[in-house]
This record gives sequence, C-alpha cells and structure tokens, in this order.
Amino acid sequence: MARLVIVSNRVPPPKERGAMAGGLAVGLKDAIHGRETLWFGWSGKTAASTPEAAHLTRSGRVTYALLDVSEKDFRGYYQGFANGTLWPLLHSRMGLAEFRRDELAAYRRVNEAFGAALVKLLRPDDTIWVHDYHLIPLGAALRRLGVKGRIGFFLHIPFPPPALFANLPQSETLLRDLGAYDVIGLQGEADARNLNEAMAQVGAAGHAEAFPIGKSAVTQMAHVGVHLTRIGENSFELAAFRGFAESFWEWLTEQAEEFGYRIV
Repeated sequence: MARLVIVSNRVPPPKERGAMAGGLAVGLKDAIHGRETLWFGWSGKTAASTPEAAHLTRSGRVTYALLDVSEKDFRGYYQGFANGTLWPLLHSRMGLAEFRRDELAAYRRVNEAFGAALVKLLRPDDTIWVHDYHLIPLGAALRRLGVKGRIGFFLHIPFPPPALFANLPQSETLLRDLGAYDVIGLQGEADARNLNEAMAQVGAAGHAEAFPIGKSAVTQMAHVGVHLTRIGENSFELAAFRGFAESFWEWLTEQAEEFGYRIV
C-alpha cells in the first residue's frame, strides 16, 4: 500500500503513549490506522526565518514533519490572507474580508516553503492529501517542483458563488492553482457546483466533487483515478467533517482568547 502523506496547516504532535491531539487528527485517525503515514505542516512555532527543512518526529507508523514559519510570514499567511481574507470570503461574508497584497505574498511564500520542504521527503508512489484553504496553492507548488504522483485536496469550509469569489484580487490564480490537484473534495453539492463554475469561467483545469456524509469517497475518488485513502467501514466524509468541526472549534477558541474573550 502506498504511503499516505497528509498536509495540513497545523500538525498534531503525538501525545503520551502515541495518542494524537487535535480535531483533524481525531477525524483522520481511522484513515492512518495501520498505514505508513507522513503528516506534514506548520509546527505552531515562529522563527526569525522559515527554515528549509522540516523537523521529523516518529510515533508508531506515523512520521510528523514540522516546519517553523517566520514571524513576518506567519502574520501575513495565517492571520492575514488565510483567516482575514479567505475564511470570510469563502463563507460569503465579504463585509468581514480584508485584502492586502503583502499578505497574499506571504501566503504564497509559505506555500512555496511548504512545497520545497515537503518534496525532499516524498517518494514516487506517495499519495498526497492536502487539507483546507490555508494550502490551496500547495499542489501547484509541488507540480512545479516535479511531483507527478497523486495529489488530492479537501476544502473543509464552503465555497461561495463564482461572482462573489471573483471579488478577490487574483482569484483566477487561486482557481488555476486548484487545477494541479487530481481530485478536489468539498462537503456539499452546492459548494462543488460553485467551485466548478468558477474554474470553468476562467478556463482552469480540475473538477470538484461533493462527498456528503454517508457516501463512500473511496469509490467516488477511484472513478477519477485517485485512491486517496481507505477507512474501512467509516466514510472519508464523516472523518473529514468531524475533523473540521473540531478543528474549527479549536480555532474559534484560540481567536477568542487572543482578543481576551472566553467561549462558554
């Protein structure tokens, strides 16, 4: 069985006795059970500059690859473009979205740095599974670095109507970035339809499909030539949805605490 490579903004470090922490980790527990897995992403730490290589930690059959991000790029990538621009836009909340070109540049720099560090760890037959809006350009970055294997992308939040998404400067470039993925998964039919229409309008390659709870994503992904994961009796979508819900709650709690509030 090919190794599964999971890429997410945050990587859940193993707890004592090998238990995993974090919402996405809980959601993907069955996907990686008994399977050799590389989990790559941000370490949660900032540094003076973004290093070229990730720090590796192993727990059982899972290798965790953690990459620090420079303080400047963290502010632009995570606090700025990802959560200050993309998150409200993808939720159709244009009134909350702010756009700054320097933050978009930081977002792309971090994705390029992720790609450069990850490609050193890849094997030719790896199956790569990229998660969420923080990492939309990563697939294209990996393709530019010569990766020819299977890469899938799952967006854990909605996708708005094309006319709304088009308000984002350089939205066409992000849509073309998505064309680097062999398969694109979203949670709802309307979200997949919106994304497909947006990509078609700019002539971008790629096709999005909805994987609602209760259907077998393994079967649906196989018919487009991509077998991303095997979860036994549990559905890919249920794992993804549960992981997103718990991850979002963690993110919301962190944001509230940052501004001096407490969610009860």
